[in-house]
Amino acid sequence: MSGSPYEQWVIALRQWQHDPATDLRSLPALRADSLPPDAYQRLFAHMRTAVDTMMLEFSQLLVRDIGAARSEHDYARAMVGLRVRLARRVQLAEHPGLPAEVRAELAKGVEADVNALQAQVEELVTASADRYGSDRTHTEHMLRIVRQNRFTVVLEPGFPLEALLAGQTGFGSTAGFAARGSAHAPPGPAGAAVPQPVPTSGAGFVRRRVFLGDNRPPV
Repeated sequence: MSGSPYEQWVIALRQWQHDPATDLRSLPALRADSLPPDAYQRLFAHMRTAVDTMMLEFSQLLVRDIGAARSEHDYARAMVGLRVRLARRVQLAEHPGLPAEVRAELAKGVEADVNALQAQVEELVTASADRYGSDRTHTEHMLRIVRQNRFTVVLEPGFPLEALLAGQTGFGSTAGFAARGSAHAPPGPAGAAVPQPVPTSGAGFVRRRVFLGDNRPPV
């Protein structure tokens, strides 16, 4: 990939926002002094746009896949399939080429969004069951399914992120795989800091509540 480090990151982010499977491993490492402050601000804007676009497309897939579920197996498959996209978001947040300050803020955004999405799916199951008069036992069973195949597992310590992205884990399974290691960017000069890191939740990345409609859980 040619161009300056800034250009390489911008081009990759533009591809990633529509195709989160885009390989980001060859991107250059950014230190605190790699870019001037105004270039970092422009790069942060590109990151916000990429994440917002990716999450908007994720919400559309969530509506489609959960809405099409007609069995317990369908629900589990939909949750695990969608989980892969969220894992790509975690992968970006942990990119070793990003300064620690940026990775920390990206991680906050991932955590907030993934927890919110999981809560929304669980609310959907409960609300739909109440609306259609499903009994409590059935509702609790459906909640167990969405929790066993939860989105939030990608945030848990020791989760084998790379194994999931390689398609090597099954529904709710993480057995037999080593935990991913911590990603660290090369240290910058002593005392250097990235100017105004990527904004945290509420200050930059837009949080969108996903509306899942009137999907009825399987009976």
